[in-house]
Amino acid sequence: MATRGPKGDAHNLRVIKGMAKAGQRIGSEPTRSPRNAPPEPPPMSAAAREFWDFYAPRMTRAGILDDLDREALYHLCEFGALCRRVLTELEDADTIVDSERGTKSNPRFQIARDNVNLFRMLSSELGLNPTARARLNLPEPKELSELDRLLGDVDD
Repeated sequence: MATRGPKGDAHNLRVIKGMAKAGQRIGSEPTRSPRNAPPEPPPMSAAAREFWDFYAPRMTRAGILDDLDREALYHLCEFGALCRRVLTELEDADTIVDSERGTKSNPRFQIARDNVNLFRMLSSELGLNPTARARLNLPEPKELSELDRLLGDVDD
C-alpha cells in the first residue's frame, strides 16, 4: 500500500517548482473511477458501518473509490470505530494505572494513539485530506446535469 521515501508533490506544485511545464503531465495520467454505487461493504461492526455509510458514497462520487479500495476502506472504518470507542472509554480513565510491577501509563492511551495513526495513514492513502487529494492528481469533476441531480443522491 505505501511506498518508500517521501510522498511526491502534487502536479500543480511541481509546475510551480519548475519541475514540469504547465501543459506537461508528470508520471501516469490521472485516473478517475466511474461514478457509480460504492462497493458493497464486507461484514463489519455497526460502528464501522457508520463510517462506511459516511465515507463510501462521498468517495465514490469524488471518483477516488472503487472495488479495489474496498479492503482499505474496510480497515479505515474498523480503525475509526475502534479509535472512537477507545477515546470514549478514556474520557473517565486514569492516565496512570497500577500494575504488578508498579505504576505505568494506561495502555489504552497507546491503543488509541496507534489507532489514530493507522486511521490517519489509511485516510491519507485513500485521499481523505486535502494534501492527499492533491497528490492523486484527479481531473476536475464535471458539472452534473439536471438529470444526474434528479437521479442521484448528490450533496449540493
